[in-house]
Amino acid sequence: MGESLLGVEDEPVPQVVLARIEDAWQIAFLVERLEDGHLAVFVPGAPNPQSGSVYLMTEDRIKPAGIPPAVALKCLTRLGAGSSALLREIHDLHTHTTKVQ
Repeated sequence: MGESLLGVEDEPVPQVVLARIEDAWQIAFLVERLEDGHLAVFVPGAPNPQSGSVYLMTEDRIKPAGIPPAVALKCLTRLGAGSSALLREIHDLHTHTTKVQ
């Protein structure tokens, strides 16, 4: 049995999202949908994505990123290098859909 991206055994890989924190968008992972409608979102740090913060947010504060977790993690470990390509992929996704799954 292996650990998932966030270190929890046998859990599915969480969806990569952009989370709006104050006036900025940050790479994050949707961890859980709560019964009250809030979302548990993990916002990893850079350059160490194993450390970060958990936020309970409303759905209007996140956007699906539509990128694999490995791409998001690579951008974080490189202190944001590669963000231009990452944002292009996200922009292309949002021209087709905006609903978080």
